[in-house]
Amino acid sequence: MEILPVCCDLDYLITRANHGVLHRDYTLATNGPMCDYWVVPDQIKNPQ
Repeated sequence: MEILPVCCDLDYLITRANHGVLHRDYTLATNGPMCDYWVVPDQIKNPQ
């Protein structure tokens, strides 16, 4: 649990480096009920 926040931060950096955008509502590191996320290409302006 101590290193989970670092892993979550890395997710954003790695996704951005691969020309994506990570959208995340919950993480286990912030006591969320689950780790949920979705990734879209960074060229998409409104993925919803």
